[in-house]
Amino acid sequence: MAGDLTGGRPGPDAGGAAEVIAVKMVRGVTVETWRFPGSRGDEVHADAYLAAQPGPVVIGGHGKDGDRTAQYLRGPALQWAGRGVSLVSADAPLHGDRAGEAPIPRVTMADPALVSRWLGDQRLLIDAVEARFGRVPMVYLGMSMGAVMGCHLLAEDDRLAGGILVVGGSTVVSVPERLGGAADGLMERLAVTDPEKAAARIAPRPVLMLNADQDEMFSRRSALALYDALGHPKEISFFPGRHARWRDPRQWNRRMWGFVEHTCWPAGRS
Repeated sequence: MAGDLTGGRPGPDAGGAAEVIAVKMVRGVTVETWRFPGSRGDEVHADAYLAAQPGPVVIGGHGKDGDRTAQYLRGPALQWAGRGVSLVSADAPLHGDRAGEAPIPRVTMADPALVSRWLGDQRLLIDAVEARFGRVPMVYLGMSMGAVMGCHLLAEDDRLAGGILVVGGSTVVSVPERLGGAADGLMERLAVTDPEKAAARIAPRPVLMLNADQDEMFSRRSALALYDALGHPKEISFFPGRHARWRDPRQWNRRMWGFVEHTCWPAGRS
């Protein structure tokens, strides 16, 4: 089993500007839909929630069975645009406008080719952001699948100043906890893609982990295993709720915004 997830990644000069194929206003925020060629040559769509003036950008990664329009990305994006931060999120392979090409695997992280393809697409999305806005501060925000895959993206692409990993954890811990003996045939592949494998290489850029205290997908043990693998600086918080049902999302939003603001304006906003 190959241990390199970057084999399908395009070269550093492969990306470029995305084509804007639609524009709409949502609660006073301009939302553009972008189109760009993915790492395997297929068409990828992204939504860009634009601040009034060019400034920091959050790259959003959605969870399994979600897409770029997921409310847990859309909600913060509409708030943050009014505070000077844009958010751009693309459909993952097999999701959103790319659904139907093949079934989504039961355990996406057990498919190294899918993870590699996602990584290539995300780096091309970052290229498109730079082509549009120039070298602006960028932070990664990943939810669930987007959190665990996002560890590899953060490790591979130092254009990202830091990352927020929401309801994620170690898959070599979480998958056996959920599937028991049915996970035995997946462990060799999970050893290649597990986020613990990449976590230490993110430092010295900061990481904030936000987890649910009753998460049925990524247990406290799984979350702490990933947290322990990260370098410094890092922080983890557990909030009341389950994987997809958070008792008070406002707590999560406040912590995410605080991280974005501090990472993008470390000396404070003038």
